[in-house]
Amino acid sequence: MHDTPRDPPHTLRDTLAYLGPGIILASSIVGSGELIAATTVGAEAGFMLLWLIVIGCAIKVAAQIEIGRNTLTWGRTPLVAFDGVPGPRLAGRGWIYWGWVVMTLLIVV
Repeated sequence: MHDTPRDPPHTLRDTLAYLGPGIILASSIVGSGELIAATTVGAEAGFMLLWLIVIGCAIKVAAQIEIGRNTLTWGRTPLVAFDGVPGPRLAGRGWIYWGWVVMTLLIVV
C-alpha cells in the first residue's frame, strides 16, 4: 500500500504498465464465445436484436463495477459475497454458487 498518491505516467511505457492489468481483465470479461454469438445473431437477425446486446453490455459493466466495489470494500472474493445472497441452499452453498459451478463447467466443456 502507498501512503501518498503516485505521479501520473509520463512515457508510453509507464502508461502501458498501468493499463496492462486492466486490459487483461477487460479482455477476460469479453470472451470469444460472446464475440462469436453476437456476430452470429447479428448475421441471422440483423438489427432486430441489437437492443439485447446493448442491454447485456450495460448490465455486464454495472455488475463488474459492483463486484469490484464489494471486493474492495469488504475484502472478500466475489464467490464469498455471492454465497451470502438469500435463497435456496444445497450442501451449505447458495444458489448463485452452484450456478457459477455449472456455468464454469459448461465453459470448460
